Amino acid sequence: MHNNAFFGTTAPIPHPCYCWQYLGGSEGLGNLAVKEMNSYNTTALFAVIIHLSAIGFLFYAAVVGLWRFLIPWHESTLIIDK
Repeated sequence: MHNNAFFGTTAPIPHPCYCWQYLGGSEGLGNLAVKEMNSYNTTALFAVIIHLSAIGFLFYAAVVGLWRFLIPWHESTLIIDK
């Protein structure tokens, strides 16, 4: 299990990007999601949500990779045989 410092580095990464697109963006996936939601196009909205989820997963994987590369001695990155 990861500690609070790990959660603090991974949790806030994708959220400002999504919120900015929803609130003030005139282009991008957030704006497209709002347009598709307002036009009741559920298939396109589902596709946008899948894309946003994939982007969030990629950001998370990048932070985990950096975490393991930059702090290899931390207990959350060590492989322990039980």
